[in-house]
Amino acid sequence: MPPRDRVPIDRIRELLARGVRQKQIAQRLGVSLSVINCIANGRYRHERTEVTK
Repeated sequence: MPPRDRVPIDRIRELLARGVRQKQIAQRLGVSLSVINCIANGRYRHERTEVTK
């Protein structure tokens, strides 16, 4: 999955508004279904997060 700064949020919202199914968007754009679901429900926060190992 692409990092958060590469997820095309506006494009995903546009496709959702047109009635394209979340699963189709996930396959087309290579973004996980859970991220698309979060965007659809307004829970996706567009911030860069540091990953610690």
